[in-house]
Amino acid sequence: MKRKFTEIRIGKHHIHYAWVVLFACCMFFGASMGIYSNCSGLYTAGMLGEMGWSLTLITVVGGGNTVARLYGSRIAPKLFKKYSMKTVIAVAEAVLLIAGMSKSPVKDLAFYALFLVVDGLAGAFIYYIPVPILINNWFHKKKDTALGIAMMSSGLMGAIASPLFGKILETSGWRTANAVNCFTALLVSLPAILLFVEVTPEKMGLKPYGWEPPEPVKVITSPPQIFENGSEDYETGVPVKKKRSLFLLSMILAMLMNGVSGMPPKIPHFAITAGFGAALGSLMLSASQVGNMAGKAALGPLCDRFGHRRTYTVSAVLVFASFLIFLAVPSAEASQGASAGTLMAGAAVPLLLASFLTGISAANNTMIYPASVRLYSRGDEYVEYISRISIAITVFGAVWNLLQSALFDLSGNYTTTFILYTVASGIAAVLTVRLFAAEKSGRK
Repeated sequence: MKRKFTEIRIGKHHIHYAWVVLFACCMFFGASMGIYSNCSGLYTAGMLGEMGWSLTLITVVGGGNTVARLYGSRIAPKLFKKYSMKTVIAVAEAVLLIAGMSKSPVKDLAFYALFLVVDGLAGAFIYYIPVPILINNWFHKKKDTALGIAMMSSGLMGAIASPLFGKILETSGWRTANAVNCFTALLVSLPAILLFVEVTPEKMGLKPYGWEPPEPVKVITSPPQIFENGSEDYETGVPVKKKRSLFLLSMILAMLMNGVSGMPPKIPHFAITAGFGAALGSLMLSASQVGNMAGKAALGPLCDRFGHRRTYTVSAVLVFASFLIFLAVPSAEASQGASAGTLMAGAAVPLLLASFLTGISAANNTMIYPASVRLYSRGDEYVEYISRISIAITVFGAVWNLLQSALFDLSGNYTTTFILYTVASGIAAVLTVRLFAAEKSGRK
């Protein structure tokens, strides 16, 4: 069924429907990740205190969430292909947020464990897979700009919603705040999905934004070129056998960048344990959030102007540099004898800079690997690769969190953790250069 409109007119200007789809992506991704997921941490302390549960117990029970998300990531592409993708996303969004509301009246651990399973299964259809697919389908040009705008929506909505729900938490408790949170996210996301999401422009009789007619086909009089390592993929121009190695590099890159992007939430704890205090830790967290949004806003347009290789290489190197700065700044304990004012004056600027640069890791995590997969896949194959990477990220994330927690428990500080992050971000920077080196030959 076609929409009543395929363009929006503002004055003398006509806006391609691709930007309407982007608006819908911002609404449902921003509401799910920014309002629902990012703000859920506000209620953890209240829930644990009231129910008498330990964080370790919740972590163990959370294993069901990981398993469910793995299963959901595997079946999502099949359901997107078998049924209407819009319908599947809408149902998953409703299930995710209604399940979130059901957490408010929770009284026992078994019910909470069931909530985590439903949350993991439904979230697999929302968080990592649909937005890159929709952007890839609707944008021929400015794909990276569009993806950056969509990803930035989570940080923007989270920044707006967090203080509002924090006030509700103070006045009405965690149960009421959580219910209002989920209901608000549902009101923001579901209408946008039902009214504006369309999977492909062809279903509306349109072409992707920036599409240009292909050049006339030339008559080939000589035998086709055969690659030494296998036949060539018609759409991407990449040798078929080479796709396997490129996909492996994309998957490793995605796992490392996902792990590295987990540092910003730990910054306040680092500041306190290193002796810099909660006040500076709060400022550092804010700096990382600014870096997060700035990265997502800037990477897309910079890619469209300068190309993936140069833009993403610089971005990956900046994140690598952030951990070098963290390692270079001595802790308060290592600076014995220095006054508090001198210590803060010497450490504040480099730590705030490092926090800002670390925030860019969130932009890298959500933008670089989808762009790398586009180098060698299209259509259903692209969906399948994104799904496999989502599974790999989920598994690696569980191992990564366990490893960095063990390093902190063994050492009592974040030095070994920063060394781990430095190595991981350095490898990620090298892989970024390797993957996007194909841009030299004109492939994007």
